[in-house]
Amino acid sequence: MIRRAMAVFILIAGGGCASGTSVQVEPAGVITQRADTALAGTISVRVANHGELEVQAVEYTYTVSTASGPSWTGRQAGEMVLAPGSERVAELAIVVPAGAGGWTDGGPSIIDAHVRGSLMYIGRSVQSETMADLGYEPIASFAGPIRLTSGTDRTPG
Repeated sequence: MIRRAMAVFILIAGGGCASGTSVQVEPAGVITQRADTALAGTISVRVANHGELEVQAVEYTYTVSTASGPSWTGRQAGEMVLAPGSERVAELAIVVPAGAGGWTDGGPSIIDAHVRGSLMYIGRSVQSETMADLGYEPIASFAGPIRLTSGTDRTPG
């Protein structure tokens, strides 16, 4: 209880975590591997730091779904630090499972899907690190449609 009260005090006092981190889904993705039961690929997300402190991307957690098959949930390390006012593109690995009957010929060459997830991050300051030690984990949510295509044919949806 005392820890939570301290965390709230730090936030109110203005020494809290960096704010203004956003994540935007890029609409085009690439299918990199095929099987009769699933497709693997990559999608891009644009991460921006609108705050005044550096932020470290810690972990992405996300779910990919299609209208015709089951959803898939993934986790991936953040592996980047963003300077104030900067933005970078991150590549996320995804899997799109086939429906109940599977696919023939390795699956379709174009798949429309939807991704929804969050990026857990931490500000690069003593106060932000203290907040993380107390269990406060800021997140930036993201969601959007994606169109996965084979190879280099990256036609946006």
